[in-house]
Parts: sequence; structure tokens; C-alpha cells
Amino acid sequence: MTMVPSSRIREYPIQALKMDPLSHVFSLLTADQRHPARLDARGSWSLAFPGSSHVRFGAAVAGGCWLIVEDEEAPLWLERGDGYLLTRGQAYTVATDPELAPEDGAQIFRAQGSHVRYGSGLGKSTSLVSGRFTFDELSNELLLQVLPRTVHLKAGGDAPQVLQAAIDMLDYETRDRHFGASLVTHHVAQIMLVQALRRAAASPDRPPMGWLAALADPRIGTALQMMHQQLDHRWTVSELARAAGMSRSIFAMRFKQLTGNAPLDYLLRLRMRTACQALGLGHANVAGVAYDIGYHSESAFSNAFKRVMGASPRRFLPSKQRKEILPSRGDKTH
Repeated sequence: MTMVPSSRIREYPIQALKMDPLSHVFSLLTADQRHPARLDARGSWSLAFPGSSHVRFGAAVAGGCWLIVEDEEAPLWLERGDGYLLTRGQAYTVATDPELAPEDGAQIFRAQGSHVRYGSGLGKSTSLVSGRFTFDELSNELLLQVLPRTVHLKAGGDAPQVLQAAIDMLDYETRDRHFGASLVTHHVAQIMLVQALRRAAASPDRPPMGWLAALADPRIGTALQMMHQQLDHRWTVSELARAAGMSRSIFAMRFKQLTGNAPLDYLLRLRMRTACQALGLGHANVAGVAYDIGYHSESAFSNAFKRVMGASPRRFLPSKQRKEILPSRGDKTH
């Protein structure tokens, strides 16, 4: 059956959002980012923190210390303005003296709360801010395929001013609890994640991987730009290859080499991730989302969605909407 979109159905116009591919991918990441913790330490100290299932981020907002990450060959020196991400939730130690036996940092934070003042003496003071991202399974998959285990966002040199401003804001918002601090720090942490993705894409030491590598490729990146900006278009491999200035076979081979997926498989997964987000936000019904990503049959969309996501689209609707579409006990269903 062909669907005719109505104004009621088109409550969430996905195609109105003309974003570049990186912005689009980032918009698909759903993150639960809690208020960051702050450590103000003085003297010689060493604190250890256990591993977790979260992506961790942090920054030195004053002074400096060593960051010793599990399974990394060498410790990283953090100085004021440096940020870092631990994308696999590795166990780590922060210390001014790596030779000291570390204390249990997690236990200290549990006892004192999110702002810990630690150490004594006349030594230099160091202040660190740290937090975590909790991503859903799909977001985790998108990130882990393109980011290294440890990302060091160094201050100075070619570091963008926006990163320095973000870290300065983390410092300000965590020194004292200001009104709306959780909201501000949430967005600042997202800025750090975007900067990590940009660094990974431009790193001369480590070639980018996955969709990030594809974005960095001038020809494949052109095709990705078109796919991300026009999800509802019925793209063919030949059409994308022409736009990239490549033969169909070479384009398809290069695309799969960089992204790990054939072009139309990539497009399918991209459409379903976008649909999943729209349904989860509750801004549209199944028919409206299907139309926005290029399906003129709700049944065809539902079949494709279940094949990729492992569940029907209605499972991703908010609970209130799910109740509205379920028949009451008195209804007869066939």
C-alpha cells in the first residue's frame, strides 16, 4: 500500500535537517552524561580508579599530573588545558608521583561526593575534572569502530580555541555549583567528544577507521555527504559512483574497504539508526518516519527495520505511544 503523508504524520521532518555527515552521525549518538566530578589535590599523591563499561572523559584544569591507563605502554602527562577520553572504560591512575602506591580513588569519591579535596602540604596544586558517557548499544558501535582506546587532547599548538574554552568552562562550572551546571557540562563534554573525532580523522600517526576514514576520503566522502543529506532518495551504486568520479566497481570496493559495508548496506543501516532515534524521541509515528527516510510502504519499512534492528519499529516508540496503538481488551482483532 502506498502511503500519502499528512500534516499530522509529518511531525518530525528528518530531511529538513541538512547536516554534514559527522554532525549527522553525532546526532545519532544518544548519551547519558552525568555531572562531572572534580578533584582538587595538593602535594604528592596517586589515586586509582577501576574499569567500567562507560566512555570516560576528563581534563586538567589546573596544575598537572600523570595519567596511567591500563594496557597503555607509557603514561600521559596532563597539564592545564589537556583533555582525554578513555573509549573502552579502562582502569586508570592519576598521580603526581607514579612511584607512589595508589589509593582507591573511587572509594574517596563515594565518601566525599563529587568534589574531592585531597592531600596536604606546600606542594603544587592540581585540579582535574572527569566524567563519563553512557551510550546505547548502537552509539557504542559507531564510536568504538573509529576511536582509539585512549585519546589525548593536548593543549597549545594547533589545539582549537573551542577546546580550550570548553575546558575553561568545565573548570568554572565545577569549582562551585552554579545554576544549570549539569546542562552546561553536558554540552561541554560533547564538544570534547567532537574534538576527539576530529583529531582521530586528522591524525598523521594513526589512519582513521570506519566511517571516519570514509569521511576523510575526498571521493567517498562526497558520496557519504549525499547519502546523509538525502536519506529519502533512492540511491543506486552507479549514481553514487558517478558523483564520486569513480567507476561503479572501484567505488563499491573502496567504499566497503573504508566503511566495512557495501554502499547500500551502509545506507540501510544509516536509515534505520535515524528512524530508531526519531521513534525513540516520540516526535513521529511509524508511517511518518518511514516516509521521511524514503519508504512509501510502512510494511516494507517495518520489515527492513526488524531485519537491521532485531525488533519491530513499534518497540522503539515511547511507552505512551505504544499504549495508544494497542487495542483495548474490548476490541476485536483479526
